[in-house]
Amino acid sequence: MTEKHQDQNDTSIAQRFYDSLIVSRQISSEQLNRYQQEVATTLLEYVSQHSAWHANRMAPVLRNGQPDFNLWHEIPVLTKQELLADYHLWRIDDIPQSHGRLILTESSSSTGIAVALPKTQMTDTATACAGFRHAALFGIDYRAPLVMLRSLNPMLARIRSYDVEHERSAPVRRDQLWGPSWLDDSSRGPRHVMSVGLSCDQVLNRLDEIGGDAGGCYLNTSPSKALDLADHVRIHKRHAPPLKAILSVGEVATAAHRHEIRTHLDCELIDVYATAETGPLAMQCPESGFYHVQSELGWVELLNETGSPAQVGETGRVVVTPFYNLAMPLIRFDTGDLAVAGAACKCNSPHPVITKILGRSGAQLRDRKGRFISFSPDFAAMREHLGNCRWRLTQSFDGHVELQYMQTADEEKINGPGAAELIHQLCKDADFDVSVREIDVLGLTGGGKFALTQRLVS
Repeated sequence: MTEKHQDQNDTSIAQRFYDSLIVSRQISSEQLNRYQQEVATTLLEYVSQHSAWHANRMAPVLRNGQPDFNLWHEIPVLTKQELLADYHLWRIDDIPQSHGRLILTESSSSTGIAVALPKTQMTDTATACAGFRHAALFGIDYRAPLVMLRSLNPMLARIRSYDVEHERSAPVRRDQLWGPSWLDDSSRGPRHVMSVGLSCDQVLNRLDEIGGDAGGCYLNTSPSKALDLADHVRIHKRHAPPLKAILSVGEVATAAHRHEIRTHLDCELIDVYATAETGPLAMQCPESGFYHVQSELGWVELLNETGSPAQVGETGRVVVTPFYNLAMPLIRFDTGDLAVAGAACKCNSPHPVITKILGRSGAQLRDRKGRFISFSPDFAAMREHLGNCRWRLTQSFDGHVELQYMQTADEEKINGPGAAELIHQLCKDADFDVSVREIDVLGLTGGGKFALTQRLVS
């Protein structure tokens, strides 16, 4: 098959998959569950035939050849540590031709462990199509330029960008466009990729240039980087760049992030919950603001402390079984994240609801009574005590939290007791002490992320 014919075939597969996602949003939750079981059956049968390691783990469900999903909970939950320890056993290199070529990326190392991530082209197709469905719900206009402000990891390194100096006066090539490949080129705008390491001034100037020429652009970045840009606009009294929306991924997006971005960047934040190992798990609903689990892409479980499904309003560990990555099958993979289970959404979607994403379990604060505390920041209120300082909550032992702050170039007037009292208010009835300390550097993770909370005690 020629490259042109291969591209046409890939596009045809993607469009059919997208069309199926549009249909599945209109079916009942019972029909969606049956669809999941059908896809999961295909996954389990293939994996059990090609990996003795996985077959052994899945034995409780495959006792009679066919999967018994009533016994699904008997499959052991897979941790990242187990994944790394048995790295050479769980990979599958014999991939069906229908799933396309193999692609190698790696995780962001935000947990301190970078994992090599083989995946199939079909995984990319499913991920992209779920994103296109999400974009359609928000009325995203693909004719506007997209700016990707991200850590330049291997995944982004292979994305073609219309951002090279000598190309700016040249026509935009098809592989530099964003949006569904089945759309006409005139309906797709250019994609620009920039490093998260650029200064806020550099980024804002570039957004002015790109968005100003096109009547606005979209920005794809993390919530913390978007907050940096909002702070820069506020502090330096700059005009907001011509953004249509911020398409965020990679971190927890709180109500405080959304407020700051709406106030100072004059646009909305549209969020996707995803992990590097599993791809997108849930996407923001335009009506409720909650998150719809992307059930067609994988099985997402929220498990409480007893290992049972979390009930509405209950916090659970996020455990995932992606359906399409046969190169790296993850059966009941513990992402290390916590989230809150929700009731059915008012938009009538059949997809399960997550009302709140808490992020890494290892970043949650814990009080003297052993309770995990959900921290909801208030950046505007904290500025009254710490000015424009960057800050973070760090816990080195239970019952005590240290509010660490880093001075900006201009000396700030710090109200430590007021800041500590605010933390107590934001954490409600948490039983811990709060101290305040200035430090020289508050850095980013290996993946270019910034965590507002970190717990250094197990």
